[in-house]
Amino acid sequence: MEGKKFTPQEEREIRKIKRTNCIIFGFFVLLAILVAIWLGTYLYWHTFTSEKWQANPERRATMVADLLADYQLVGMTEDALVALLGPSDNDYGYFNQDGRLVYCLGNERTIIDREWLLVELEDGIVCDYSLTTD
Repeated sequence: MEGKKFTPQEEREIRKIKRTNCIIFGFFVLLAILVAIWLGTYLYWHTFTSEKWQANPERRATMVADLLADYQLVGMTEDALVALLGPSDNDYGYFNQDGRLVYCLGNERTIIDREWLLVELEDGIVCDYSLTTD
């Protein structure tokens, strides 16, 4: 059985359709790759690790929800908290008071104010924490 012979016009149409299909397929492959890269980056910056927290103070606002979901801060000793988050880093002097550790989380999502994690200590044990803006 022989294959059907196409006219030159039909062959051009077939090539055009194949080329269009390749372009559309390539577009969707590229889109899938970009979504995977975006999702990987998003998950990376929204997942808390002590190393990322201490090395990227301006990115802490993206990690704080994961930190609070994964770690029970209340009841933690001050030494354990400092080992996890590093020393209090309140260079601005906001919210300073005895028995409190203050962590700057970076710019608020509106970029007008900064966000802060305030950790209250009683006898060297975390008794409360809160998130606030300045």
